[in-house]
Amino acid sequence: MKKKILSILFVILICSLFFNCSETVIVQDIRGSKLDELNVEGEKDSVLIIDTRTSSEYKVKHIKNAINIPKDEIKYRLSEINDKKDKTIILYAKTNDESFKAAKILARYGFNNILNAEGVEQYTYDLIMYNSIRGLKFEKMMAQKNTVIVDCRSTRAFYISHIEGAISIPFIDLEENLDKLPKSKTILLYDSVGTAAARAAKELSMLGYIDIYASVDGVNNYPFKMVTDN
Repeated sequence: MKKKILSILFVILICSLFFNCSETVIVQDIRGSKLDELNVEGEKDSVLIIDTRTSSEYKVKHIKNAINIPKDEIKYRLSEINDKKDKTIILYAKTNDESFKAAKILARYGFNNILNAEGVEQYTYDLIMYNSIRGLKFEKMMAQKNTVIVDCRSTRAFYISHIEGAISIPFIDLEENLDKLPKSKTILLYDSVGTAAARAAKELSMLGYIDIYASVDGVNNYPFKMVTDN
């Protein structure tokens, strides 16, 4: 009996040392090709992609539609993503080992479906330079000075209702309205589901604009305060 008890204690000790049995982390590793597959216009609204690198690394280039929450900050910024607790969260960094650190934090706080993707040093992603943000951050930035809020939906949709202070520039009319978008200002772009805003942001970045923010949340899936001009 004594030997049996000692054996059980030994197994528990080994488990504690090597596997940390007090913490259950369920994270699925995925290849970069799978992230690309989920990051298309028809699928992107079912996932939230988070770049867990530093803000300076994110600003250089990052994956399309990815918001930035550095792994060292994620524990303190859960309020920004708590509404996605039961949705699919995809994390990435330079390597999947680095983003796994953030994945463990999310698992600890009750996030149920976490995918840990290959990093930007492990897979050749199509990287972009403009900033992708969620609706909550978009609303906070609206109050800042020196900003232009752009509604990328159709003119008809704009006149039905729009975010207060926004101007209407449908994506198809972007090039004809560049005079309304000074490069010295912060450009905030939104639409119905986040796709036209992303296209406009990419186009502006190719034209030399730097301070560009596209909301990944559109008016159809985030409760922006909308107004109607009389």
